[in-house]
Amino acid sequence: MDKTTPPTTSIESGAEILSVQAGQEIYDAHKDMEKAASDVEAVLDRPRLEIPDLTPVQFQELEKASLGKLAKVQAADTNRHHMTVVRHRSDILDKLGAKSMSHAVNIVIVEGILPIKLIGQEEPVPHIKPRTFKILSLIAQGITNQKISKRLKVHKNTVTNHVETAKDKLEANNRPHLVRRAYETRVFDFPDVRVKQARYLLARAGLMIEEAGELVTDLRSPQNNATSSR
Repeated sequence: MDKTTPPTTSIESGAEILSVQAGQEIYDAHKDMEKAASDVEAVLDRPRLEIPDLTPVQFQELEKASLGKLAKVQAADTNRHHMTVVRHRSDILDKLGAKSMSHAVNIVIVEGILPIKLIGQEEPVPHIKPRTFKILSLIAQGITNQKISKRLKVHKNTVTNHVETAKDKLEANNRPHLVRRAYETRVFDFPDVRVKQARYLLARAGLMIEEAGELVTDLRSPQNNATSSR
């Protein structure tokens, strides 16, 4: 046996087999993802969306709002933490071109930026009256109760009652949460939203596949092999 070539251990052989298998699985995943992406683009013949440059903290604040965990703070609040929250929310609205956090939640769901879990097709969609649905749609556009009452020519208390009824039926804590629940329960149900959700998840899957490929390449590198043989 050549003394310059260290013997191959069973551990190293196993690692090499796993590396080859991982490489093949990554290749197959790439093919599957390309097919899925092609199917998505065929349904929605539109350029790929540009995801707004939200920071992790801003995205977290937006997700908390969509889950009904939006802390109540005022713009004039002098508490340092509250001032930071107000600034984050202001930046979120500016980046998304949104009028309110409810509007911002609607935008990121419609654009597929914020993944949500829809109820199953076999589950019943909550019954929402046409007037309540109209008010929900306006809330998703960032319209306040006062402006909704003027637009629909009804008393502001009537709008408030519709909103409270919708919150009870959809089990929502506040307006941003109400928008998310309207999509999750399929009260707001548009194929366009589901297609964009699929596109966003495909993009994330692509990044994960690329990272996995880099790990496999690193495992196969001569430097890594030399280290493991010592």
